[in-house]
Amino acid sequence: MTENGARRTRPFAPPLWLRIGGAVLVGYLLATLVAGLFLAARLERLGSAELLRRLDDTLSLLEPAAERALRTRDPDEFHAVAAAAGAIDRLRITLIRA
Repeated sequence: MTENGARRTRPFAPPLWLRIGGAVLVGYLLATLVAGLFLAARLERLGSAELLRRLDDTLSLLEPAAERALRTRDPDEFHAVAAAAGAIDRLRITLIRA
């Protein structure tokens, strides 16, 4: 209160509905941010797991042909393995002679 008995007020006090609306909006944006970060990490883990599963499946299909090519060391066999990998999952295989 002032000396003459009048109440002090702030120069600009936003209405109650605006303060509540602002708080709700900030809460909504924070919740959306947290959910987005969580889901992005989750989707990345799921994508990585799916990719590893598909590669494992592809390698299990190519294993017999690759073993035969390694045993015989026939370039045509190696080309057949590479062609099969390309046909299955559009994989590219680079063979390096050791």
